[in-house]
Amino acid sequence: MSANTKKRARKCLHSTYMDLFSGFVVSIDLALACVDIDLRAGGAPAPTWAFLICQVCLAFYVLELFWHVFVGQWQVLRTLDWWIDAIIVIASIIEIAFLLMGSTAEEVRVFKLLRIARIMRLIRFIRKSPSLRELRKLMMMFASVIRTLAWSFLFCFIATTLWSMVAVELVNPVLQDLAKEGEFDDCKECKDAFATILQSNLTFLQTMLAGDSWGKVAMPVIRRQPYTAAIFVGALVSVMYGILNLVVAVIVDAAMEQREKDITTLAADLDYELEEDLKHLGQMFKKVDANGDGELSLPELLQGAEK
Repeated sequence: MSANTKKRARKCLHSTYMDLFSGFVVSIDLALACVDIDLRAGGAPAPTWAFLICQVCLAFYVLELFWHVFVGQWQVLRTLDWWIDAIIVIASIIEIAFLLMGSTAEEVRVFKLLRIARIMRLIRFIRKSPSLRELRKLMMMFASVIRTLAWSFLFCFIATTLWSMVAVELVNPVLQDLAKEGEFDDCKECKDAFATILQSNLTFLQTMLAGDSWGKVAMPVIRRQPYTAAIFVGALVSVMYGILNLVVAVIVDAAMEQREKDITTLAADLDYELEEDLKHLGQMFKKVDANGDGELSLPELLQGAEK
């Protein structure tokens, strides 16, 4: 194959129109995947037309895979994105093979779940599209703070565990006395809310983070033993108003730090701003160009400056 043909194929593969078409195909595929999941959850089979359109999308994915190999030769095999796409495509082909051999949709559920991973192709389209700058920034910032979120969850778990240890020692005896008196006859879960460290953790997460039924357990216990208010209020203030606000500040700081280090995104933003400035200057010069010959003379510039 000639070098000119490969150059044209590479230019077509990495063009904006190809990215738009690829994003359109992935969007249709994901929408059909949602329809298929909803129908199977209700016990109904997916319509034939949806299955056929999914196979057309799969054919496009296979063609695009080989297209990348043709353009980038075997060096493309070193990229992680190509291997992710290849695994998803192979799983889809295996799914079809099992269905043709008589397997049910439930038996190939694992392969169907991999279709959700195709959203990564849509993410790559969003990263390349200059018209989706705000959405791209949100995605990049979220990706940069995933590690921070994981450590924040661990920090919250440690804090709630410490309060749970205190609650099991001091709150649970009061709770059991109230349960014996029939205070929680209409709530089977309430009497075991602080029975163990794990159960206490779940109770604190339910009441503080989800804000669900805070007074159902806390208020009767506080009325019986007022000193327990220090435990409930202390846990609420330290976790919700202390740690969670601190987590937000750390996440924002980590996102801004990652943005400063992301040279590729900064360069893309600068290119976009340069293109916008050039368009604005072009429109301005067209207004100044009185005779419309495409050239600006000194009198035209002076006349335009006076306006």
